[in-house]
Amino acid sequence: MTSPQNVLVWPTLDEYDNALKDVTSTVYDPDVKDGKLSFDSRPLRLNGRGGKYVAVYKISEWVVKCFVTNTTTTGKLISEPPPDIRDRYHDINNYLRGHIGQQIFLVP
Repeated sequence: MTSPQNVLVWPTLDEYDNALKDVTSTVYDPDVKDGKLSFDSRPLRLNGRGGKYVAVYKISEWVVKCFVTNTTTTGKLISEPPPDIRDRYHDINNYLRGHIGQQIFLVP
């Protein structure tokens, strides 16, 4: 069931923080691109310092989930994406598509 993963290393939290400071040039989705990133001195992540594999940002009324690579301050890799991450999200996506309208928390 697992397939080879094309992405071996995702950007770090700092790389996402820096990229999302200017969403008009780093985001392709037109709804999010015109939004305003919530931040104080740094972009505010809704999940604090980030999770093991993701950082979540609020851009206007949108929530943006970014896959991250965690490294030490010297750049040593702490965690890498699980080899079946693509299959996991493919299965989640298929489930959600098949249950739109059946769960109140799912939106089109």
